[in-house]
Amino acid sequence: MPTCQQLEFIQSLASPAYLHYLATSNYLTDPAFLAYLKYLQYWRQPPYNRFLTYPHCLTFMDLLLTNETFRRELNSVQFRNFLHEQQFYSWQYRSRHLYGGGGNDDAVKDGAGGDGIGEVGEGEADAAVAK
Repeated sequence: MPTCQQLEFIQSLASPAYLHYLATSNYLTDPAFLAYLKYLQYWRQPPYNRFLTYPHCLTFMDLLLTNETFRRELNSVQFRNFLHEQQFYSWQYRSRHLYGGGGNDDAVKDGAGGDGIGEVGEGEADAAVAK
């Protein structure tokens, strides 16, 4: 039976920093821990996976279970940082394609998007900061 603790744990596998912690704490070489990850594979099934906010945790879980090189490389800070960067780029790409970047990134950076959304007058900004 799934629990909230299992859900929180499996989603924590989406964090490269947490994976690095597991590797440097020798959890990834513990057969009992790997057996627990194997048990948690049921979260892939539709009755359960709909509760996942970070579904790529399942991909990392698969790599932990099937790829010894991946588990070994997680000891490296450089590899942890590489995973984090790749994850960020993936989210950035997905966000732009799902929600649109409009191709007008310079206007957004300058605050001159022109669509009126999210634009706050000077007095409103001061009032928001004062709160």
